[in-house]
Amino acid sequence: DGIRDIASKGYPIIGIVGDGIRGVPQAVSCPYQFCQFHARKRFLDRLSFCPKSDAKEELKSIIKLICHTDKESFIGSLNAWYDQWHEWLNATTGKSKKKQRYKQREVRNLWLELQRVMPILWTFYDRPELCMPNTNNDMEALFSGLKRRMKSHAGIQIEQRIKLIDSYLSKPHPKRRKKTM
Repeated sequence: DGIRDIASKGYPIIGIVGDGIRGVPQAVSCPYQFCQFHARKRFLDRLSFCPKSDAKEELKSIIKLICHTDKESFIGSLNAWYDQWHEWLNATTGKSKKKQRYKQREVRNLWLELQRVMPILWTFYDRPELCMPNTNNDMEALFSGLKRRMKSHAGIQIEQRIKLIDSYLSKPHPKRRKKTM
């Protein structure tokens, strides 16, 4: 509804950068970029801080590169990791077929989720004409400053609140300033 409301006011929606909330990419009719910083954080949180296996340590080091590498290098590293560790990743408990479980369930689920979100992790890379960022950090920085300002003026009337927001958004933000040299 928010996207339709913005579009109805005459703003063209050429793409969305989001933090990976499930269902949003399927719900929007424009290109969607999963914020790589949020993806990195989500995937690293699912691995232990100090992995005890070489496979987990290697996967962790690959995931850390997501914001700092290109699509081909990242996918190539992931595929090389899978080629090396696929037997470990797919090892089962060996019990009967009905109760068979993967020994590395958490890592396997992480691997499967990485495969599932891969297309929306690289929208900015696949569609350079859109000039989309790969993260939504600049937007979050802008809104955190606005939230701080709104919190310090919590009791003002709605008209004053709207003026405060308009004033804040119309001024150059440090992240939005163009560098001149």
